[in-house]
Amino acid sequence: MKVAFDTSVIVPALVLAHPNHATAQSWLKAASAGRVDGIMAWHALMESYAVLTRLPVAPPVSPAAACKALEVLRRTLRPVAATRGIYDAAMRLAVEVEARSGAIFDALHLATAEHERCDAVLTYDASDFERLAGGTSMRIVVPSRQRPPSGT
Repeated sequence: MKVAFDTSVIVPALVLAHPNHATAQSWLKAASAGRVDGIMAWHALMESYAVLTRLPVAPPVSPAAACKALEVLRRTLRPVAATRGIYDAAMRLAVEVEARSGAIFDALHLATAEHERCDAVLTYDASDFERLAGGTSMRIVVPSRQRPPSGT
């Protein structure tokens, strides 16, 4: 199963104190063990840095710590660079549902997942992605509602 990880899953997987840590981490462990083929848009990596460095936690996550965590993450999830085709597809998805503002970035994650022929997008923001994915065959998976594939 090939899965695109959204920022809303990456951050909790990396932050022990996050309420969604356990379920997000289970998917990251599945990717690390090769039970799922995990990818992420480079944009998700950058968004994750932004979120990690502004989280209201004590002590705050330093830029160096966020960078190190994301470097380690790149050993498990393959970052995918957006091409002109991916950006065009994201724009079309947003226009089709008249999405505004920051929804374009969810469309970018979704278009990246489609480009990579993923089976699903893993996100805690299901309603945002389901709206955008309406005209696609992409499955939207919420980690707390579905467990990752187990080892055989």
